[in-house]
Amino acid sequence: MSAVTFTPELSLEKKRAIACIGMGTENKVVMRFETPFWPKNRRFLQCTDQRFRFLNLGPYGKPNVLIGHVAPPYGEGFLDLTHEKGSYRSAHFLYPNPTLFAHTRR
Repeated sequence: MSAVTFTPELSLEKKRAIACIGMGTENKVVMRFETPFWPKNRRFLQCTDQRFRFLNLGPYGKPNVLIGHVAPPYGEGFLDLTHEKGSYRSAHFLYPNPTLFAHTRR
């Protein structure tokens, strides 16, 4: 049951459409490294692990920083982790030992 209400009430067709929209926690893990190991001019990095997508913050003035986006439903598993463990889950297959890490929490 949704806590959101509409006035006037939505049509049954619109209610069904909204019910079909997938929802979940999209978590983010911010990691800074001593030196980049990825192409500096690439803004977005994809990997073969469907749980993660990465944004290179270098083009936005934050060199050596990646933000790992953890897609639903996998983001739920990060909510109670320490920053260090959240970073490890996101980056261990990329490159070891980020120098700074943090991830979103509730």
